[in-house]
This record gives sequence, structure tokens and C-alpha cells, in this order.
Amino acid sequence: TAPIRDAEYGLGVFESQLRAPILIVTANAKQAYYNVVLAQRLIEVSEQAIVRDHQLIEASQALFRAGRASQRDIVSAELQLSDDLSDLADRREALDLSDLALPDVLGLAIGEALSPAEMTIPFQPVEIRLDEWIARALEDRPEVQQILYRLDQSALSVRVAQNSVLPQLDLVGLYRRNDFDTAAARALGFNSHLWVAGVEFEIPFGNVAARERLREFSLQHARVERELESQKRIIELQVRTEEAGLRKNLAEVEVQTDKVEQARTKLEIAKVRYQRGIADNFDVTDAQTDLVEAESDLLAAIVDYTNGLARLEASIAGPL
Repeated sequence: TAPIRDAEYGLGVFESQLRAPILIVTANAKQAYYNVVLAQRLIEVSEQAIVRDHQLIEASQALFRAGRASQRDIVSAELQLSDDLSDLADRREALDLSDLALPDVLGLAIGEALSPAEMTIPFQPVEIRLDEWIARALEDRPEVQQILYRLDQSALSVRVAQNSVLPQLDLVGLYRRNDFDTAAARALGFNSHLWVAGVEFEIPFGNVAARERLREFSLQHARVERELESQKRIIELQVRTEEAGLRKNLAEVEVQTDKVEQARTKLEIAKVRYQRGIADNFDVTDAQTDLVEAESDLLAAIVDYTNGLARLEASIAGPL
């Protein structure tokens, strides 16, 4: 039965080899999808900033006509508009690149128009269960399963090679009819049948080739065992790395959420002070820049967390 079992192990190896890239492609597809959503949301942030820039320019011109602002305020607002228009152009380019990356990951025609079904970026923090994730990864990762199949294959080869250097005992049997006469009495007679039974016993002496094969398969089995331990270390390191990234991204989301609220409050205060003539519009443009950066960083942090979840699922070979 050794050839049958070897074929079964070989099938398991090929199936595991197939599962590994499927996990990677799935994670890459999710990341490419959310990168497109992020690029579109960043464009929205820039477009909202441009609307505020136009409002600031109009307010600066009105205050200038009323003698409550200087020409410098108008120029400063126009410079802010130019900067935001430049950022918008960069973000549209980033969206074009993301639109190219998504069909490439999905295996579709390059340049094929695709639109995300949802513009919202899902953000659902997960409970950190590092030990459970590591255990699942070491059990379910196709790389580990593939090596386990190869380990079974090499163990089978060792056992077969061990048999080849042992004494061999075969039981031999033979039956043949010698008489094919039409007479039933003669055909069924005892003398018309040949019965042979015997035993073959063989002791190998100096079977160098068989012993070398056994040594080769034993060394191969040891190499596969070391490869399994090395692969487990790599997988555990991957899971721990992704878990550390999740914790960092979650903390970043919390920080950027607070910064967005602070930037919005700062902008409102700056607008009121400028309208009352207490300060120039530098405070307004500075607050608008801070708000754009905070909103952009918040969106990027959320997508980083979501993409980290996709990579973690690939690392543990299954959903969280």
C-alpha cells in the first residue's frame, strides 16, 4: 500500500500549495479594495477643504472692502486654495493608481472600470487573542499542512527503506490443472491438478545500495522536521507582527479621532476671531490645514487597521 499512501500524501501537498496563494490573493484583494475607498474619501476631504478656501477668500475680500482686513489676508487665502488644489491633483493621481491596482489583483483587464459598492470604511475593533491566533495559525496554515504531508511522505519512505535491509520472507503458492480432457472423470481426478507451496527466505548481506537509500531517506526526514520547526517560527513571527500592527493602528485611530475634533474646534474659533477682527486669517488657514491633515490621517489609520485585519486573517488561515 506504500504507493497509494504516497499518492495521498502528494495530493495533500498540492492542495496545501493551492490554499496558500488563495489566502494571499484574498488579503491583497481586500487591501486593494479599501485602498480605492480610501483614495476616494481623501479626495472628498480635499474637495471640502477647497470649498472652505473659497469661503475664506470671499470672507477676506468682504472684510478688506470693509477695512477690517488687509490685502495680505486675501493673498494668504488664495495661497491656501492653491495648496489644496495641488493636494487634490495628487490624490486624484493616487486614486487612478488604486483603480489600476484593484483589477490587477482581481485578475481582470487592466483599466476596467470598477466602483466600490460602499464608500464607508468598516471599522470594528477586534479583541486581541494572540495565543489563540498563534495556535490556529500553526494548525491551519497551508504551509504547515504541506510540510506535515511531506513529513508523512518521508516517514513512509524511511519505513520502506528499512524493510529493504531486513530479511525477506515470502510465501509462494501455485495451482494449475494438467488435464483438460473432455472426460469429466479424468478432468476432476486428483492427478490432473498441480499444487505447489513453498517458502522463500532471503537474508541480505552487504546490501550497500539499500542501506544508502535508508540513510538518504532518514536525512531527508530530519531536514523536513527542521523545516517544519523553522516554518512554525516564521508563522508565529508573522502573527505577532500583525497583532502588534493592529494595536498600533487602533491607538492611532483613537488619537486621530481626537485630533479631528480638536482641529474642528480650532477652525471654528479661528473663524470667529477673524470675523471679529481680533486676528488675521493666518489662524484660519492654519486651522484648515490641521483639519485636512487630521481627517486624512484618521481615514488612513482606519484603512490601515482594516487592511491589518485582512493580513491577520491570511496569517491565521481563516476569519477572526
